[in-house]
Amino acid sequence: MSTIIIASVFVGAVLQLRFRVFALIPMIVVAWVVLTAIGLIWGIATTRIALEIVVVTTALQFGYLGSVLMDCLRGYPVMSDHTYSAAIATKLQSPRG
Repeated sequence: MSTIIIASVFVGAVLQLRFRVFALIPMIVVAWVVLTAIGLIWGIATTRIALEIVVVTTALQFGYLGSVLMDCLRGYPVMSDHTYSAAIATKLQSPRG
């Protein structure tokens, strides 16, 4: 289970780098479907499947949130892609004093 948690946190962080928060919804639905299918194929108890779904969903959200917080701590604003790129370019071009 720890491998699934770590992978989910990383996937959430990568999603934040490329997409907005709405990308989490399809990813969570895909995770639910995959975990349910695997659990039913392997004959895992439904309570265990539900626990894994809750843990993976939470880990995805924590990964996304952690990546947002890291951007904020580095001083990058959380904006759309075009504004974000312009803000970085402006920050790189400004003289340091």
